[in-house]
Amino acid sequence: MSFKTGKRRLYKAGLNKLIEWVEAKNWEVLFGNNVIDEMTQFDRTITISTRSKIENQLYACLHECGHLLIHINKNFSKKYPNSYRIDTLPTKHRGLARSHKYQVDVIAEEIEAWRKGKILAKRLGIYINENNYNDEMSKYVFTYIKSAGKK
Repeated sequence: MSFKTGKRRLYKAGLNKLIEWVEAKNWEVLFGNNVIDEMTQFDRTITISTRSKIENQLYACLHECGHLLIHINKNFSKKYPNSYRIDTLPTKHRGLARSHKYQVDVIAEEIEAWRKGKILAKRLGIYINENNYNDEMSKYVFTYIKSAGKK
């Protein structure tokens, strides 16, 4: 077995272990070519794009599981009050989404979700390449920072 094949199997095994963890929480992980990586609390799903390599699918799934952990925590509404409020507002009242306080909540939650994902990987014994994981985290968190600067 080549080194590359061995790593691929490790990432696939980690992803399978993570899927089992999600299903034990009565959530579902869905994969598709035309989906974005996201956690949707209302239908209890995590979607992961198959356009990324398996290693990045694992990291995306860990990150979305981090969001799951944040949102099921009883302190979510206190820790991220503006994110909590926007989740409960009707679409026509979402002016809050343009506010600085909401944007800060989003960025803080994104960072926390990546950190919780890494902790979850360690707890479940899932192998991650920490340098690659941190690179993915930086890349995606920075997109939120750039987006917040445009609003």
